[in-house]
Amino acid sequence: MLVKLEVNKRFEGLTIKELLKEYHVGKGKIEEIRVNKLVQLNSNQVSLETKIKENDILSFNMEEKLNFKPSNKSIEVVYEDEQILLVNKPSGILIHPDGNDGDEDTLVNRVARYYLDNHLSLEVRYAHRIDEETSGLVLFCKDFLTHSMLNYQIEEHIVIREYRALVHGSVSKNNGVLDFPIGRDRHISNKFRVSDSQKAKNALTNYQVIKRL
Repeated sequence: MLVKLEVNKRFEGLTIKELLKEYHVGKGKIEEIRVNKLVQLNSNQVSLETKIKENDILSFNMEEKLNFKPSNKSIEVVYEDEQILLVNKPSGILIHPDGNDGDEDTLVNRVARYYLDNHLSLEVRYAHRIDEETSGLVLFCKDFLTHSMLNYQIEEHIVIREYRALVHGSVSKNNGVLDFPIGRDRHISNKFRVSDSQKAKNALTNYQVIKRL
């Protein structure tokens, strides 16, 4: 896959390596690009130490293929462009296989089917996850640059995710904040829960009551 990027003015004067770091591309991927000489500047092969200027065209020749087995079921595409694919996940399916035998109808398997049917030789890259029982929008990235940047924006809460839920019981306030750290369950390896472990991550949820039933 050929990934093209027109250099924005804010990156003028940086090296290609510095630009990749601005996109939060990992060290391993940067090293892969360097060793295999996968970058071109205005159609000329260059090193990662080459400086860039506004309106330059960077091209990354990344060899890619499907990394999940295609399902025989389709997906509902909500939005698509050259960089992202936004799909609606139904309730009751996982985002990706969890290692159990016969677990080949997850969302990534269905996206793999969509890529195959549309002759797209791409890795299936999800930018975030939602629970098996949850339905809603899941964002997939078609190239490594978009994936790296969106991963960073989601981790830093620049991208805001909103959920609607039915709640059992009575919520006393019409709005508020849930601030409880989330960590791995000590008894179930692939499960997370509210935790007081030092390894737990901050989890902040602002809520608002939409309707009382």
